[in-house]
Amino acid sequence: MPKQYKWITLMVVMVAVLAVLGLSNLDYFTSDEAEPADPTEEYFTATDQPYRAYEEARAEGRPIFLEFYADW
Repeated sequence: MPKQYKWITLMVVMVAVLAVLGLSNLDYFTSDEAEPADPTEEYFTATDQPYRAYEEARAEGRPIFLEFYADW
């Protein structure tokens, strides 16, 4: 296979890969979601009632972040 055909094949494959990656992430670039809230707003607060916070987040469909420490 001549060197020219290898370069053409490589370019076609690269364009195809970029097209697949671009189309798979198209919704990321075209989403109509609202702008994020004020960056100074606090997103995470610790609570002394974790089960209540868990139930509230679960009912509202919000993500749940668990962080714990162990002192063995």
